[in-house]
Amino acid sequence: MAKLLILRGFSPLVWTLGILVLSRVDRLVLAKFEGPEVVAVYALGVTLSEIVRMFPTAFSQFVTREMALGASGKVILNYILLSCASAIVVGVISVPSSYFLVGRALDPVYLEAIPLLAVLLVGEVAMALYLSAARGLQGLGDASSTARIGAIAAVLALPFYALGANFFGGIGVAAVLASCYVILGVASAVLLRARLRRTQPLGESSELGV
Repeated sequence: MAKLLILRGFSPLVWTLGILVLSRVDRLVLAKFEGPEVVAVYALGVTLSEIVRMFPTAFSQFVTREMALGASGKVILNYILLSCASAIVVGVISVPSSYFLVGRALDPVYLEAIPLLAVLLVGEVAMALYLSAARGLQGLGDASSTARIGAIAAVLALPFYALGANFFGGIGVAAVLASCYVILGVASAVLLRARLRRTQPLGESSELGV
């Protein structure tokens, strides 16, 4: 039983570690090439961008529920669209509001985080796609695909983080992180679409909400 639990939990663990490495090592690499001030500004930009992930994370949980209920691909697509739309709406609101709040509450040097935020928000829309698509794949029993995508993205990101930090500083690392999120989102969505086409749905869920 213990061996079975370890084997079944390995793919989700790799998936989680891959995302963790991808979204945290960037600051360590940037610190190797830039000073504390640049890293602090970059960290603020990332923190502000991750606020956008609140609603997509919630919608991804609904995808898990609908997959368990045997929902059709149309229902899953609706949640994915809602997830991405929520990221876009919150992202559009967050840029001017962050500029106002940072300018009022923090040192003016932190306003340099706003251009980083604009770049990172592109990645957050893609991350919204990834979160829901990955949950859909896991619901179809294909957790290994999400693990492979996350692990590959994390490994490939490391040298590009170094290149981005060395030549462009914080904005370069932000562009690499956003690009990795785009790759994650597109790859997982393509895989989910292919899997849903091969899977006979058990029927649509009667509810689209809770």
